[in-house]
Amino acid sequence: MKYQKWLLLNRIAGVNFLISSCCLLVIPFLNIHNGMTVSAYIVAALFWIGLLIGFSMEFFLSVKFKKILKKKWKTQKIFYIVSATAFLCMVILTIVQVNDIFWTALSLFFGISALEAATVIKKEKCLK
Repeated sequence: MKYQKWLLLNRIAGVNFLISSCCLLVIPFLNIHNGMTVSAYIVAALFWIGLLIGFSMEFFLSVKFKKILKKKWKTQKIFYIVSATAFLCMVILTIVQVNDIFWTALSLFFGISALEAATVIKKEKCLK
């Protein structure tokens, strides 16, 4: 119960990361063929604001609890493997020149979400 407010801060960072990642899924459905629309700017702003707030909260927690967060989490590698696979798929799609933005956005979503989830869950397990 000692770290309850820090767990809440970690969960808020996770929600910000989730908002940021979900913005990537919206990209294929935006009408940007005629230039950037207001909705495209809103999605971009949500992406960057969620990412910056989430990373700043996680960085704060890392600095505050430097000694506690040295613990290793055994299944953390699964998130890194998912992320590496998603980024590899994105690179392959780019090399093959698949012009379907949906698959690129989906692979970016999985890659970034897996990295962010690994960060949030590691701190969650260490602070409990």
